[in-house]
Amino acid sequence: MLQNKRWFKVVVYIMLITMVLSSVLFTAGLFFNS
Repeated sequence: MLQNKRWFKVVVYIMLITMVLSSVLFTAGLFFNS
């Protein structure tokens, strides 16, 4: 049970980091293209 919760937390952190990185890259791309 604890292992599953730990894995779930890791997956959530990875998803959040990926979303933030993609949004930052998207904003940077728009900024540099303009």
